[in-house]
Amino acid sequence: MIGRTFLHYRIDSQLAAGGMGEVYLATDTKLDRQVALKLLPETVSEHPKARERLIREARAASKLNHPNILTIYAEEEAEGQDLIVMEYVAGATLRELIEGQSLKIGDAVEIALQVAEGLQAAHSAGVIHRDIKPANIVITPEGRAKIMDFGLATWRGVREQTEPSDEGLVSGTIAYASPEQLQARDLDHRTDLWSFGVVLYEMLTGHQPFVEEHLTALVYSIVREAPPPIAHHRSNTPPEFQHIIDRCLAKKHTDRYDSATELIADLKRARKVLESAGLDAAYLPTERRPSIAVLPFANLSADVEQEYFCEGVAEDIISALTKVQGLHVASRTSAFAFKGKGEDIREIGQKLNVETLLEGSVRKAGNKLRITAQLINVADGYHLWSDRFDRDMEDVFAIQDEIAASITQALQVILSEDEKRAIARVPTADVRAYDYYLRGRQFFHQRRRKSLLFARQMFERAIELDSGYALAHAGVAASCSFLAHLYPRHGYSSDGTIAHADES
Repeated sequence: MIGRTFLHYRIDSQLAAGGMGEVYLATDTKLDRQVALKLLPETVSEHPKARERLIREARAASKLNHPNILTIYAEEEAEGQDLIVMEYVAGATLRELIEGQSLKIGDAVEIALQVAEGLQAAHSAGVIHRDIKPANIVITPEGRAKIMDFGLATWRGVREQTEPSDEGLVSGTIAYASPEQLQARDLDHRTDLWSFGVVLYEMLTGHQPFVEEHLTALVYSIVREAPPPIAHHRSNTPPEFQHIIDRCLAKKHTDRYDSATELIADLKRARKVLESAGLDAAYLPTERRPSIAVLPFANLSADVEQEYFCEGVAEDIISALTKVQGLHVASRTSAFAFKGKGEDIREIGQKLNVETLLEGSVRKAGNKLRITAQLINVADGYHLWSDRFDRDMEDVFAIQDEIAASITQALQVILSEDEKRAIARVPTADVRAYDYYLRGRQFFHQRRRKSLLFARQMFERAIELDSGYALAHAGVAASCSFLAHLYPRHGYSSDGTIAHADES
């Protein structure tokens, strides 16, 4: 694309690329100014939903004229390409600024105020963004926050539910989605206020409020559970900020702020508390927590189909480690992206921004297991700890418990009694049920129609063996929910699948 000209826009360089759009820096030769040009990638340009999303973005944002919203200049078509001509902003996304760290509390409040003011303008014009997240907020070098990417936007009064398969919700936005989005209910402007609350929480603490390694658990947590208080991550936080978070993250949309105007008023009051107390420096992190990524375990079994079991063991170790407050743990998605890449340990550690890596292998033969694990220091490549476990299949949970405990000991992380109990908690007493659950989880992560059907079958078999297996019940519910929402044309939205999800 570099050097090509569409109409009077000459493409100079690429700024970003994703599955639903490629953004280029271009020169408007007519007006002699730099612009950002968004085009559909060739792989999806013929897909009607992709084109609809691009046009939707242009229509929604073009109705808005506000300093905290990225300006859309035009929607054009040239040489069979649909393109959006946008304001070019030389800056970084909020995602890049907060990756793995919290902001100064004063900076977080200023950005939050600007984003809220942009939302107020959008909502006043009847536009609901539906995809507020750090990657969709850009910060200019002067410190101005601008909301961008209205590709999921809808309009007030339009009955439209989120369709995860078409809109990309499942792939990258689920951690910021409101309960009503995940349950495919009708949405109003308060879904944006929920997502705003997640972003504010992350800016203040460096953590997302809902963190689970398994998708089913993440959905359940968002819909049902309260996030840890801000003070859990950042002590002495003024109660005004917790109040704002609590209002934004109310499970029922009617319990949230009625409008961004009310939210802005509370943010300004909280800012005054900071200014009068001069507290900003007190909220800077005082110590760096140890960090780790768990790579997918290698399958050394004679049966190549045991891959699901190897991945499951690694996933459950990740799940156990996330329960430790004094430890930063890279997500499953990030760590498993390096599977089969053959990259150097140090390169992987640098890319994941962690100090240590856990790698291992599994050999499974009948009822016998051999699991090896090595904890490696990224800085020098030396082993901090390693061990081999030759046990029966029934001991798999004990092995995972021992590995997690050994890691915390090697990293000198002190566990509370609650954390010890959480790590040692066994999800099921039936290892056959566990095996079916791991099979189901592998199918579920593929998210194709047939794989979701297989996943549901595997989870149901696990329940037959252990009727109290909570994770398996959650797996059935998630499989049914995604079948209904991802594949409505196949009848899953009207054949009792949703009811089955609710029952589970």
